[in-house]
Amino acid sequence: MLNNTRHVNTAILGAGIAGLGAALKARENGIRYEVFEAKSSAGGLLDNFSVEGFRFDNAVHLSFAHEDKVRSIFDKTSYITHPADSLNFEIDKWLKHPVQNNLYPLSATEKVLLIESLINRPENLTIDNYESWLIHQYGYEIANRYPIRYTRKYWQCNADELSTS
Repeated sequence: MLNNTRHVNTAILGAGIAGLGAALKARENGIRYEVFEAKSSAGGLLDNFSVEGFRFDNAVHLSFAHEDKVRSIFDKTSYITHPADSLNFEIDKWLKHPVQNNLYPLSATEKVLLIESLINRPENLTIDNYESWLIHQYGYEIANRYPIRYTRKYWQCNADELSTS
């Protein structure tokens, strides 16, 4: 996606929402740029794919943006508004998101274990990555059972490889 300039001095990697936002900002500031996208279509996590005629989203995409500029761009495209009711499946139960606030489907033993871990979470833990922040926030049991696993699945890396910034 070239913005019709001869000499490009800025490369933007990816045509997802962040890359397209960077391209818009570059255009507004008169910066010559080129967007490089590995796929044949733009959108990143906002894009979709088809299987046997059924269309699926690449990821859940909800916008909570209230900024006028962002809304003016997003609102040019038709969209469906619905309650942001996300559910997590664990073994044989559906747990409402965020899981740590919705433990009621679990057995009494599991709830006590998780709540005790939350109450006894380490207060003086050195927070030097996302994993240590999760443990500090939720205790070992909740952190290891839910957000640390989810982080691995979603980001394809371990929580201790991510910063808190």
